[in-house]
Amino acid sequence: VRITLDGETITSCQMGDATLNFPDGLIHRADFASRIGGSFDVYLPHADGSLEKTAGALSMQRAHSPRDVLAEMFALSERNGDSALPAGACENDILGVSVANGVCTVNFTADFYRRALLMNAEEERGCVYAIVNTLCAMKEISGVRILVEGVAVESFGGEIYLKALLLPTLPSKESEETPAY
Repeated sequence: VRITLDGETITSCQMGDATLNFPDGLIHRADFASRIGGSFDVYLPHADGSLEKTAGALSMQRAHSPRDVLAEMFALSERNGDSALPAGACENDILGVSVANGVCTVNFTADFYRRALLMNAEEERGCVYAIVNTLCAMKEISGVRILVEGVAVESFGGEIYLKALLLPTLPSKESEETPAY
């Protein structure tokens, strides 16, 4: 795109503290893409325990927020329809998310936990590793701890021990679209 103002081609613009220059007068989408929004990897859990890797997009600030990325994973999974997340899982089930020394701690509501207890082994595997893989796809996160109302619980459905640090991995039934770690 070329923009002219009073007959003069715009060759620079101020954006916050940065000045963007367009020496040839052409403004390209790539000049602004990193300043408008951000993308992130999301692993959507399916009822058979498999994961589907896809990309999500949010505003730049929200794309770097583990809480917002997790909430978006819940929303995308709900729209997908074949979710292994507990029925009705949504942003309100996330009490808090913090990151320290590469470990992301996620605190869920007791209601989320009650619904998670109803999952079978495949759904539990899909749910846990969708959360872990999605968060560990973020640069600053290498492992995840899951709490319920501030307390470490043993498991959701009896298959995956949740009191330990969880690292990204794949369920035994992996989607063709999900890369191996």
